[in-house]
Amino acid sequence: MAWYVVSYDLRREVTSADYERMFSALKGATDWCRALFSFWIIETPRTPTEVIHILRTVGALDENDGVVVLEITGKGDFRRVLDQDVANWLTQRITRA
Repeated sequence: MAWYVVSYDLRREVTSADYERMFSALKGATDWCRALFSFWIIETPRTPTEVIHILRTVGALDENDGVVVLEITGKGDFRRVLDQDVANWLTQRITRA
């Protein structure tokens, strides 16, 4: 399975229900982490195109919203993520470079 970074800009009047649809869809991945407010890392058998399609289908994205889904290698580093649980998740899954 591939690991992807998913980053998005919701460019409209956003309600809590909009975010809940986004979060619910991304949490449907095999494994996931919300590292920053609009930056997720997910593990899924889906392609980037399929991930975007799912987000559009559940109403998490509309025509004005932006999204980027990129496959990642798992090598990298991080600083000042959302909380300690996120830091622990990243520490367990990435190779710090």
